[in-house]
Amino acid sequence: MNRFSRVLWPVAAAAVAGTANARDASGIAIDESSFVGEAAYAIHVDNDLFSGAHRDQDYSWGGAMTFSSPRPGPLLAPLHRTRGFLDRWLMPHESDRRGLALQHQATQMGVLAMTPQTLRSADPLYADRPFASLLFVTSSELQVLDDGDRARFSSFTVGMLGLHAAELIHRSVHALIGNEQPLGWDHQIAAGGEPTARYVEARQWLSSQWAAGSEAHAGG
Repeated sequence: MNRFSRVLWPVAAAAVAGTANARDASGIAIDESSFVGEAAYAIHVDNDLFSGAHRDQDYSWGGAMTFSSPRPGPLLAPLHRTRGFLDRWLMPHESDRRGLALQHQATQMGVLAMTPQTLRSADPLYADRPFASLLFVTSSELQVLDDGDRARFSSFTVGMLGLHAAELIHRSVHALIGNEQPLGWDHQIAAGGEPTARYVEARQWLSSQWAAGSEAHAGG
């Protein structure tokens, strides 16, 4: 599983856990306000410092802040609209929201960085992984479909590779903890900035045993 998926899926899993019992199988009206009216924040931080290995290599560090809300703010609305357009274009039969279709949206902003094994060379290291960084913002949505047995997750990410910000963060953290200053960031991939984007669409199904238990709970 790639780095974005590892960061985003806990958000999706939490939303699934909160809505798995919201079922329509019994014909009882469901109050969606407890789901769509909630907002939450989450902060995610990674660093090789926490591993105890005392080295920077491959995936080195990253961080992200996620805000989940039923309504995006005006600043991020275009990103969410773009994701919604891709959802409807690629999966029109799912996007018409037939049956039970509780939904929750989230916005995530973060940075990821990759480094070679040594930070002491200001020259390119052709036999090792190059420096690389990504600053990104992601729009994601989770829908609980049909009678609650199925969930659909989609996300749309836009970002910039190769910005100077990653070097500043890396140097600041190393200065704070007394580690050597990293050299070689001038040779990072797409140095100076290069736009990138990614779209993800994924599904989850409840097993028949879990679904049967949920029906018994809803009816009992």
